[in-house]
Amino acid sequence: MIGEGLEVPGKRVEVLNVGTPAQGNVAQSCWFEKEGYKFQPDLVLVTSYGSTVPAAGSGCPERGVRAEIVVDGMLYGKQPRLVDELRLFFKNFALVFYGFYAYSALAPDDEAAYVDAGKELYTEEETGSADDTALIDSYLGFQRLIVEKAGPGTELAFLHIPMSFLVHPKDLKRWTGLIHLGQRGVAGFREDTTRQIQGIRAAGLEFIDTTSALAQSGEEGERMFHWLDIHLTKAGNLIVAEAVVPTLNSQIQSTSQ
Repeated sequence: MIGEGLEVPGKRVEVLNVGTPAQGNVAQSCWFEKEGYKFQPDLVLVTSYGSTVPAAGSGCPERGVRAEIVVDGMLYGKQPRLVDELRLFFKNFALVFYGFYAYSALAPDDEAAYVDAGKELYTEEETGSADDTALIDSYLGFQRLIVEKAGPGTELAFLHIPMSFLVHPKDLKRWTGLIHLGQRGVAGFREDTTRQIQGIRAAGLEFIDTTSALAQSGEEGERMFHWLDIHLTKAGNLIVAEAVVPTLNSQIQSTSQ
């Protein structure tokens, strides 16, 4: 939907969608450093997804992140082993997939328990609050990567899409074992996201947050995320496009002048 709304008078806009499911920000930046810049983009839109804003990557780390191995439409950092293929099979196995959601639907609705669930599996550093200064620096690092590899004329924008439970709080129990940050529930996650994005914007970067728009539409009763697979519904995709397209049009039109 975003590509359909982009336009430059008298010119054709070509959109390259290189989004990959579950690809982290470090892998994204590493891919751009190794391959993405070769497309000579006029504008780069980087999407983040999470309970709060994750740190951006700033290229390939010393140990390297290989992000070019594609097997059956899946992106791997290394050649997948048999155990990786078996894990993926059982992860997508219908009995496991639907069995988990059946359990979630029948489980007691106790938000406090879900916020603490899984904390014992993580270190104190991982369960603590993010350092906003380091977070902002990571996005400025990605900007430097864009300038270095694609040139100073390349526009850059960031887009944040929240996890489904920030839009539909009743979905929270489906995330048992993942809500390990020990923060203040749904309201706390939203507040942290707003604060982080304000800091990144103050550093001079274009950052589009869809949390409020999706939450407002979700509160009106329409599902923004599918309940079963947590992907955006058609209505959710429309809300994101409406939030993103005006900003991107303004940027690409400025590069065409």
